[in-house]
Amino acid sequence: MLVNLRGRVNNIKLSHQQGLHALFEGVINSIHAIEEQGSAGTVDVYICREVSQAALDLGDFSTEPITSFTVTDTGMGFTDANFESFETSDTMYKASQGGKGIGRLLWLKAFDGADITSTFCENGKWRRRAFRFTIDGIKDHQLADLEEGEACTSVRLHGFNEAYRDRSPKAATTIAKKIIEHCLEYFVLGNVPRIIVHEDRDLEIHDLSHIFATEIQPSAKADDFSVRNRAFRATHLLVGTTYESQHRIHYCAHKRAVWTEALAGKLPDLPPTLRSPEDGKASVVYAGYIAGDFLDETVTPERTSFHGLQNNDGTFGFPGDIPWQEVGDAALVQATAFLSPYTTPVKQAKQEQVHNFVRSQAPQYRALVKHRPEIIERIPPNLTSDKLDLELYKHDQHYKADLRAKSQEILAAVAKDAKDIDDFDQRLEQFLEEWNDAGMAELARYVAHRKAILSFLDASIVRQPDGKYQLEKALHSVVFPLKTTSDDVAAERMNLWVLDERLVYHHYLASDIPFRRMNEAVNITSSDRPDLIIFHSPAAFVESAPPFTSVTLIEFKRPVRDDYSDEDNPITQVYRYIDTIRSGQATDRGGRPVTIPDRTPFFAYIVCDITPTLRMQAKAAGFRQTHDGGGYFGYNDNFGVYVDIMSFDKLIGDAKKRNAILFDKLGLNTP
Repeated sequence: MLVNLRGRVNNIKLSHQQGLHALFEGVINSIHAIEEQGSAGTVDVYICREVSQAALDLGDFSTEPITSFTVTDTGMGFTDANFESFETSDTMYKASQGGKGIGRLLWLKAFDGADITSTFCENGKWRRRAFRFTIDGIKDHQLADLEEGEACTSVRLHGFNEAYRDRSPKAATTIAKKIIEHCLEYFVLGNVPRIIVHEDRDLEIHDLSHIFATEIQPSAKADDFSVRNRAFRATHLLVGTTYESQHRIHYCAHKRAVWTEALAGKLPDLPPTLRSPEDGKASVVYAGYIAGDFLDETVTPERTSFHGLQNNDGTFGFPGDIPWQEVGDAALVQATAFLSPYTTPVKQAKQEQVHNFVRSQAPQYRALVKHRPEIIERIPPNLTSDKLDLELYKHDQHYKADLRAKSQEILAAVAKDAKDIDDFDQRLEQFLEEWNDAGMAELARYVAHRKAILSFLDASIVRQPDGKYQLEKALHSVVFPLKTTSDDVAAERMNLWVLDERLVYHHYLASDIPFRRMNEAVNITSSDRPDLIIFHSPAAFVESAPPFTSVTLIEFKRPVRDDYSDEDNPITQVYRYIDTIRSGQATDRGGRPVTIPDRTPFFAYIVCDITPTLRMQAKAAGFRQTHDGGGYFGYNDNFGVYVDIMSFDKLIGDAKKRNAILFDKLGLNTP
């Protein structure tokens, strides 16, 4: 099979911020070569820059553009087998070491090419191989025999592509730390050769093992644990965010990281980054490394996974194996214990936040946190009140579903075997205690909702920052959503109790809808549109009774409105609506027409501020003022309607009085 090298390289995805990955591949190749050699070795990385005169004068090269890197090692070298592998696209030659066969293609993605020189011993003879590797393939290949030699391979990556060069770190210290970050598991697991980073014009060197030993390893801690009598070791590290981007657990085999899992979501009380225990300022993350003979035995030949990791039964694929879930759970326990100094304060603060929120703002969740305290563990810390309420609500729904299932279980047990009455009584008593708490919590939720509605109405009737008052539609929508009917709106969104508790129980309600669209109740072609009209059934399940015992009309007017006339005022408006309704026909649920009798009483609520013109209209209609001066009331015999005119202050004040005892019991009336 022929391979189009240029097309293959073009298809490789490597962002411009990842230019150093080409260098990392050269370092990894050197580590593998030293491993293959089977003896201690050294890797040297040389940085070559395009140095300006100013840098020469100052002796500071750290910000000068990088033109090339040279990586040398004392490993196995380019033997015939290694060279053949190098010539083969996507080779599996180093699969056992985690190699993918595409690392050298990254060289051509970020650089013009590579110059390779390798001195090696093969079949007892010393040889030197040299060649160039560019987008056009291998060029100028030379192979010579030597009398004697010393193992050394040099790879010079030259012509750093400008797009990658400008977006890559330049300082040698940063590049050294980036190499550690990429090869971290080699350092942690103790199978890394000595790696030195050099500035080509600077005597300073950067020993990566020393950096690891002084900056990272001091935080390391090892814990031994077992799963089904198989021994494991967890090595815990806190590393800077330059080395790791997030908290992770690495599962290792033969001193290499094989499988990695992020801790995000597994420990809710673990912040995205931690503060370094050394200085309390630097950002660090957790890196855990799990090793053991069992993992060595079950790693795949490619060393990229473990046998049976993806099995549906959760096993590794061998008789008597440990389920992967058990290994993962045990590793998480080890990580949790190591991180407890960081998570415990967060957990305690979160518990205090949740309990304070439930006690002062959301008593509807009291039963949940009492009987299911473990759910707090699963709630993220530092949530806003809105997001915390949403989290508690989601858990509360599951809690109620569990209670319902438990009630069915108890009833089923009675039906199946009612002989052990003592056991049943005990289970029932325990269940009823929890069920009662949940019922009280649901009542608390409803009472808290009423408190919130009244507080909102209080704020809505005052002058707004722009000097204006809310339109009547805004107030109307709080009591009942606009342009809807009782068939459209869930019961918890109906706040008719603000006016009168009895309005909650009705046959049909229309909000801001023309008469001609009220097909469920009346057959009228008029386009008149009452704010709210409610048709009341005489009693539930009594089909032979008249269709409506009464009809209620509700009109809202903008706060402080004072421009009513004899012809245009809410009282005459209500009379007109009643006249329109009595002239039409009602229909039952089956669609049969039923005339509304003249004796059917109407009730009208007019909610508005008692301004001078409105007061004059009420007096002209013969209505009497309420004892508190907050409204007027009266009966018009010609239209058969009881009219109750109330100010917004009276509406809200009366509702507060009716609910005061409930608010007091929940502690919601405290300042």
